[in-house]
Amino acid sequence: MCHLEAIPITEKPSIPGDVIAKWQRIVDLLADVMAVAAGLVMRADPPRHLVFVSSNGDANPYEPDMEFTLHTGLYCDAVMDNRRELLVRNAHAEPEWRNNPDLKHAMSFYFGYPLTWPDGVIFGTICVLDSRENDNAVRYRTLLSEFCHVIDGDLALLVEISERKRLSEELQKSRDELEVRVESRTRELSEANRELRAREGELAEVNTALRVLLNRVEKSRSEFEEQIIRNINDLVIPHIEKLKHQAKTQELKTYVILLE
Repeated sequence: MCHLEAIPITEKPSIPGDVIAKWQRIVDLLADVMAVAAGLVMRADPPRHLVFVSSNGDANPYEPDMEFTLHTGLYCDAVMDNRRELLVRNAHAEPEWRNNPDLKHAMSFYFGYPLTWPDGVIFGTICVLDSRENDNAVRYRTLLSEFCHVIDGDLALLVEISERKRLSEELQKSRDELEVRVESRTRELSEANRELRAREGELAEVNTALRVLLNRVEKSRSEFEEQIIRNINDLVIPHIEKLKHQAKTQELKTYVILLE
């Protein structure tokens, strides 16, 4: 026989009030139609087993939040460990159940099914109990089974809603982080753009200064060349003319011509 997995309640979605109210109507209807003392939705919270929802009625000894200890011979232990329905018509007549804890509440008749989360983890049980053998309740086996499926479906829906909420929160977190990064990058680009414009202004000033300097250099170069030409004309050419007239040999005349 396998034992119930110790899965803390906090690791699963909480059961909202509207779902609890729905389950309350279910157990009230079961108790009324099946003519039993108690209709229950039990929840496993190892090592505890809790009365989660209890039908209304004077003959019902179970109150919501009443606690039992798992693996102490409870009817529900067998249902959850074996993961199948359990019918005990008269615990007093069956050696296996003569000392189970529910007999303290005079509940010798039990009929229950396991409730599971969609991942297969046990939630608890849906069950009916009575102080007498109850053939009428047995005739409504299909009704009890269908309500078991209804509650299993509710658990699956709660998990889906919780998962969608988690994914939505993660998506929103990612969007927020992306917006922060975009804003930061935009500020960086804006600052870089301002610096670039400032540098463009500085470069424009430098280019203007360079153009002025080059113009001055070009002007100075032209003036220098003109001065050299004037000096040549004033100082060199007259001497060349004198040399032309004073040259005695052909070789000297040739040098003079080359100077010109």
